[in-house]
Amino acid sequence: MTMKDFYFYTLSASFVAISIAVAMMQSTGPKVSDECIVENGYIVQGKKLENLTSSPGTNFTFMPSTQSSPSYITALSHVPRTKAQASAGIFAVLGPNYERVLGGRALSMIVSARKNKANALDEFDMGYFTAGTGDSGWKSRKLTAAWRDYVLYFTPAPSQDEPDIDYLGIWPGAGGEKKLMDVRYIKLEVLDKNMNTVNKCSDSNN
Repeated sequence: MTMKDFYFYTLSASFVAISIAVAMMQSTGPKVSDECIVENGYIVQGKKLENLTSSPGTNFTFMPSTQSSPSYITALSHVPRTKAQASAGIFAVLGPNYERVLGGRALSMIVSARKNKANALDEFDMGYFTAGTGDSGWKSRKLTAAWRDYVLYFTPAPSQDEPDIDYLGIWPGAGGEKKLMDVRYIKLEVLDKNMNTVNKCSDSNN
């Protein structure tokens, strides 16, 4: 590694760390109750898409809603994933309260996506990543021209230590093709809703 590469990756790692800290503040917002995490899961859509973090090797552009189209992002990779810094690609951040509550529960991660009309990507990867309890790994999905929900089922292991952060990630083209996909939301649903409490979710949203 050259000195130039060293400084690039050091700065990239620092940028991602800062981005994660900002994303955590924006995504977690007010404290969400355990009951509401289980009931509502998590979703990034609309203007919240601007809060996604892009790791080195990936990039996205936010497209505001119009009368005929919802908000979405156009996403691409410009470096092959095998040559990029290990990361969750373009991702949303779930705070420690989510990792604590979601550990051991059956989940579905859903990405609403399509091929971009101008420079179409054929395939993307999606994955659920944790800070140490085990990841889903990257799972490939074939894109279509129309909007479609792409689903990944995963059950993260319960955290044995102090809960940390989890990530909902997409990688738009593992080969770094510089081709585009459109994403209008990333959603997490809890399939196992059993709770050891009679408390109900009273939050309007999360």
